[in-house]
Amino acid sequence: MNLTLHRRCKAFTLVEVMIALLVCAILMAAFSTVLIYSQRGEANSSAVSRLEIDVHEAVRRVADELRQAGTAGPDWNFSAAAISYNDCTGASGGTATWGDIRSLALTASPGEILADAVDNNGNGLIDEAVLVLNVDGVPEILFTDIASNGLVFTQSGNDITVAITLRRLNQDGSPITASASTTVSLRN
Repeated sequence: MNLTLHRRCKAFTLVEVMIALLVCAILMAAFSTVLIYSQRGEANSSAVSRLEIDVHEAVRRVADELRQAGTAGPDWNFSAAAISYNDCTGASGGTATWGDIRSLALTASPGEILADAVDNNGNGLIDEAVLVLNVDGVPEILFTDIASNGLVFTQSGNDITVAITLRRLNQDGSPITASASTTVSLRN
């Protein structure tokens, strides 16, 4: 008696393997899309955080500079977008002594023309400026990426409020802005 036992091999058919591969490919594509958007979101969030840190640093730096100013100095000149002053270096015989002529003002970034609403230098931003500190005619760039109307001084008595707005391009090429302000009490 010849009994042949037929064992059935348990294996996947070609159709089952193809379906499994298709499902895996769809899952991998969905996962990579989520990962890419997550990384872009993190980069954009990091750029916004950096911009906010920079605008607060700019306001702090300008406030520190203005604390040296005295409104009674011989070169005191104030406008909404610029300020000129002398730093008070001390007193002699009951009279204040004044030091260098200093000024804070916006200047167009290289290649830009302010207030023409055109991206003249081709960097994707419109009318950006730099904040310049001049000490006896010697300029020093304190901050870049200032919006064209991004430096505003207001005065109330001996108090000066400074507001600064920075603008940059985000990772995805869209513009982002951050603003900050503070009030400084000036010496007479």
